[in-house]
Formats: sequence, structure tokens, C-alpha cells
Amino acid sequence: MHSIEREEKQMSKGSRGVSKVLLFFVLTTMFILPTQVFATQYANVVVVAKTGGDFTDPVAAVGSIGNASATNPYLIKIMPGIYDISSTSLWMKPYVDIEGSGQDTTTIVENGGILGAPNAEIRSLTIKGTNAGVMWARSNMSNVKIDVNSTNGTAYGMEAVGATIKLSNVEILANGVSSAYGINMTTDPDTYVGSNVELNNVKVTASVSTLYLEPAGIYVQDDCILTMNNSSVIVNAPTNQGIGVKNAGYAEISNSAIKANKVISNISSLAKMYINNTKLDGSSISTIGVLKCYNDFDKNYAAYLCQ
Repeated sequence: MHSIEREEKQMSKGSRGVSKVLLFFVLTTMFILPTQVFATQYANVVVVAKTGGDFTDPVAAVGSIGNASATNPYLIKIMPGIYDISSTSLWMKPYVDIEGSGQDTTTIVENGGILGAPNAEIRSLTIKGTNAGVMWARSNMSNVKIDVNSTNGTAYGMEAVGATIKLSNVEILANGVSSAYGINMTTDPDTYVGSNVELNNVKVTASVSTLYLEPAGIYVQDDCILTMNNSSVIVNAPTNQGIGVKNAGYAEISNSAIKANKVISNISSLAKMYINNTKLDGSSISTIGVLKCYNDFDKNYAAYLCQ
């Protein structure tokens, strides 16, 4: 009888031992297995990462998408890191957004510019270029920094060509040798449609070390429309040179700040510019077109008269 009881106790201890071993194995396996096993794979999301993503190159990631549409949009998610695409250009596609992991953590280094596309957005990253930042900009942008340093000519931060786009929480730096344009707005050479750009909480700085062509923070060319709210423009240039907002089209500026040797200038008899509640630090040289100011002030907060 005692022998049977001893065997039952030994079997019970053995069962408990096996259970502990199995529990240890399961817990250990959960922590040892690669995290990719437990990661969720989302549809229409392409990941760019230094390791562990679908691609290591943003250009290849965009090129891999061939069926994006209004009913089948895509997201390219770029993980932290510096991605050098200076040997090629990144052509965006409609209905394909590009999202970084933050201005301070995701950087794209380019030389040929990033070419935008309609119905798409760039957000949460930094773009560094040697001549131009975003060319043929047709994509909305938010939480983006564009930093362009040209060593042999004119720097373009962004060029909008026949595009209707919105920029919010964006910083644009254009540093050139002979000239610089923070934002250059033009008409599409094929359709003759002008650009329509809306700025909200945008900082634009254009700087030149020498001078060949007069720089401008924002250049609004013929048939283009600028709407600027809660934003700022600074132009750093030699004495008596540099225009904050150079306008040949239509511009509305509200609750903003412009600092330049020449803060505002209409350069066409058809140009119209309306400025409200804005700090204007510099001289006004506009003598043509329509220029009206309401509740504007200078650097000393005295009333500013446009003409």
C-alpha cells in the first residue's frame, strides 16, 4: 500500500516537472522568435528601412507600386535613418503618400530633386538637396523640412508648376551662391494652368552669399495664386537686394511676417496683393498693380503704409 502511494506521489511530481518545462519553453520561445513573426502586415503599406523592411531605397519602393488609385491608395513608410538617393531622382506617384518617422529621424539626401505628384502627400521627414528640394511640386506637404545648399548657382527650395497644393508646418531653407528662391510658383508649360499654393505655419528663408540674380523668398508668377497664413519669409541678401514676396499674380497674406530689404513687390500691372495684420520689416517697392494693406506694422510695431 505504501509502495503504491509513493509511486503516485512520484508521478504527480513528475507531471508538475513536465508542466514547468513546457511553460519555460513557451515563454522562452516567445522572446527568442524574431519580432517579425508577430508583426502585422498591413495591406498597401510599403516599408523602407535600413534593415527588416520591404526596401532599403525609397526610389525602389515607389517604383514597386503600379496599381495605386483613388480607391486603392498606398503609403510608403520610411523608418528612421539617412537615405541617400543623390544618384537618381524620386518621382512620386498619384495616390501614394510618403511618410517618414519625423523631421529629426528620417532624412532623404538628394541631388536631382524630388518630383511631386497630384493626390499625394509628403510628411514627417527632412529633405536635403544640393540644388533643389522638391521640383514640380504637386503634392501636399506637412511636417517637412527642406534644406537646399547650392555651391555653384541658384538654390530652389520648392518649385510649384501648375499645381494646387497645401503646405502646413513646413520649413524651407534655400541657400545659393548667385541667387535663391524659397518657393517658386509657375504655370504648367503644357496646360498653361497657374499654381495655387496655400501656406499655413510655413517658414521660408532664402539666402545668397554673392549676387547674380535678385533672390526672393516667394516668387508668384503670372496666373498663380498665393494664400499665406501664420507664416514667415526671410531673405538674406546684399544691401538693397532681395524681395520677400515677388508678385506677378495674386497674393493674400494674413497674420504673417516678412523680413527683407524689399519686403513686397508687384512686378506686373495685373498683379494684386492684399496684406492683413502682418509684420513687414523692410521697404516696399511696389508702384504698379493693386497693393492694399490692412492693420500691418513695421519692426517697431508702427503702422506700415504699403505705398
